[in-house]
Amino acid sequence: MIITNLPCEYMTNPLAIDTARPRLIWELRDDRRGARQSAYQIQVAIDEAALHEGAADLWDSGKVASDQSAHVAYAGKALGSGQRAWWRVRAWDAEGQPGEWSVAAWWEMGLLERAAWQGQWIGAMLAGGPQTTSPAPFVRTRFTLNRPVVHARLYATALGEPTFAAAWAEGRALTPEQAIAYALADPVNHATEANRVAQPGQSSAAPCRPMAP
Repeated sequence: MIITNLPCEYMTNPLAIDTARPRLIWELRDDRRGARQSAYQIQVAIDEAALHEGAADLWDSGKVASDQSAHVAYAGKALGSGQRAWWRVRAWDAEGQPGEWSVAAWWEMGLLERAAWQGQWIGAMLAGGPQTTSPAPFVRTRFTLNRPVVHARLYATALGEPTFAAAWAEGRALTPEQAIAYALADPVNHATEANRVAQPGQSSAAPCRPMAP
C-alpha cells in the first residue's frame, strides 16, 4: 500500500493556512483486489530532518484504527504565525500490515493575529473626474540585502474589495498563494541579486477582510 499526494486543506504544500487545525488528506495506491486501509499514523515535526529521524515533536497520532484518509484534523501542538510544519503518514492494509512512510509534505501557517502584521498602510492620491475612473496607484520600492536570501515572505492586503496584485521582483511576476485576508508570495527564488525591486502588478485577488488603518 503506497501513499501519494498529501494535500493540506486541498492544497499541496500550502502557504498562509489560517485554521488552527488544518485538515490533512492522502491518497492510497494498491493494485490488490479489495485492498483498503485499516489504520493510519501521522507524524508532524518542525523540520524535515527531524521528521525523517522519527522525532515527531509537533504531533504523533500513533496507530489509529480507521479507514479515514481525508479531512483528518491536525491535533498536535499549537502553531504560531508563519510556522511551517512537516508531515508524513503511513497506512496499514486490510491484513494489518504496515506500509512505508509517505514522502514528507508541509504546510505553513499564515498571520493568525493582528499583532503579527508589522507593515504600514500605503496609498496615493486618487485622480480622475466625473466621466473617468481613478487609475490604480502604482508603488515601488528598492532595497538592498547584504546576505544571500534563505527565506522570504511577502504579505499584502487592502481595504474593501480591490483588484490588487501579485508582487514583481526583477521584472518578473511573483505568483501569490491567495488567502481570504491577504495575498502571500514566496519571492525567494526571485531575489538572488544584491539589489531588489518590489512593486505591485495587477491581478485579481480574493476579497480582503477589512482592517482598520
